Order: sequence, then C-alpha cells, then structure tokens
Amino acid sequence: MISGWAGVPDADSMQLTSRVCQRLEGWLRGKNTPTPEDLGRELRTFVHESVHLRGIVDEGVTDCTALSLIPGIARLNFRVRSAKVLRAVVQAAWAEHYGNGAAYGGSC
Repeated sequence: MISGWAGVPDADSMQLTSRVCQRLEGWLRGKNTPTPEDLGRELRTFVHESVHLRGIVDEGVTDCTALSLIPGIARLNFRVRSAKVLRAVVQAAWAEHYGNGAAYGGSC
C-alpha cells in the first residue's frame, strides 16, 4: 500500500495518505495518540518523502537517509523523550523498511 508520494527529482511537494497525517497530528496534539510503533511507521513515510524532496531519486538511498534522520526528528519535532519509546519508534521504522521490498533495501 502506498502511504506517500513525492515526484522526483524536481518536486516541491509531497502527498501523504490521511492515515499518515492523522497519526502524526494525533501524536503532536496528544489526542487519539497512536502507538510508538504507529509513529515509527508514519515517520518513516513522512521523512522518506521529505528526503525525496531534496532531489534524491534512488529509493534505497532515500530510505537509508530517512532512517538515519528519524531518531533526531522524533526527539526534536515529535517530543519523544523516553529511550524506550524512541527505541520502539526506530524499530518500527526499520521493520517498515525491511518490509518494503528490494528497491527500498540496501545496506544502511
């Protein structure tokens, strides 16, 4: 299932499903709060598509770059303070990475 899309290399916007947006917004607002695992999956989609907006076309490079950024974004922008919650967020993002097929793979 496609959760997001950004036209590359010359895009200046991205499209995300309502589920992704609702879960990210729910986490930020503290209502209907998704689980840390939900946050990890949705952050992976959001950050992945954001990396595409930098002009990176290769899905594997995009995903690996996104995965390296997720811990910092979770802490700084989504107020994840607990190491236990951060670990769950990051593990869910990596699980999503491994479940997306060879095009997204690569040695991160």
